[in-house]
Amino acid sequence: KKKFDPLRWTIERILPEGCYLLSARPKVGKSWFALQCCGAVVSKGGMVLGQIAAFGEALYLANEDNERRFQARIVKHQIQRFGDIDKFFYDTAWPRIGEGGEEAIEQWLKAHPDARLVVVDSLETIRPKRSRAGNVYADDYAATQALKALSDAYKVTILIVCHNKKGKAEIGDPLELISASLGLSGGCDGALIIERPRGSVDAKFYVIGRDIEHEPDDGYVIRFDRASCKWEMVGDAGALACTAAQRGVLDAIRDAGKALNAVMVGKATGRTRQAARHILIQLADTGKLIEVDNSSPLEYALPTEASEA
Repeated sequence: KKKFDPLRWTIERILPEGCYLLSARPKVGKSWFALQCCGAVVSKGGMVLGQIAAFGEALYLANEDNERRFQARIVKHQIQRFGDIDKFFYDTAWPRIGEGGEEAIEQWLKAHPDARLVVVDSLETIRPKRSRAGNVYADDYAATQALKALSDAYKVTILIVCHNKKGKAEIGDPLELISASLGLSGGCDGALIIERPRGSVDAKFYVIGRDIEHEPDDGYVIRFDRASCKWEMVGDAGALACTAAQRGVLDAIRDAGKALNAVMVGKATGRTRQAARHILIQLADTGKLIEVDNSSPLEYALPTEASEA
């Protein structure tokens, strides 16, 4: 029976070895996230979104930046202060795949056995030029195959930056957000997807992959800190949504200044009676609300209001 080496994580629970997409709308902060991953890798004890990063070398192919702008990004993230800058490499004019790009990455990997992460920013600047009469799915699938072969051969993570399409996923599948055919995601081991409304500091963060298990279906909520230009974890999106719903119910009862039943809460918060009743029970179970004795239909009050009644 064939034995396999244990899966190597570049960033625990987020990025294992393999070929992964990092997708978001333009100007949302995906390049900052990719740089944050590199900075964590070259820093002993470095972390991303609360998850530990493996220590090693990183290569960032910043083809969408010029030297001056990318240097400014490095300084902003203070990689030279908190990390081992000698383990961080970058280039702003990497050749395309099919024009020497994959061979150059392989040469770098051979010369740097401690490599853990290669960032390609962005896919469009390095992928083979599209064939005019080609099949879109086949072209997208082929665009990542040379990179996936390298990640498999050298057991590193190759993170490919690409873009989200406008609008929301049509069938509730975050992979549908990626601006490409499903051939692109199908040719990779997984994807990290950031969905952030313009102007908001909070975003949905989906972690999808063949080797990634037990991630919440609703994704996570992460927050972009404008001062440091780094992302931080807020929490499980489903749990946070529940908390927001509970907060809305508490605010409705507080604004009313009296005990309310499920019908009243539903009208005040725009929910059905059943949904409002479910949240009221949750709040009562945790002691944030109390049931009013002898009320029919059953009413709920804030503890302070009930004690004053």
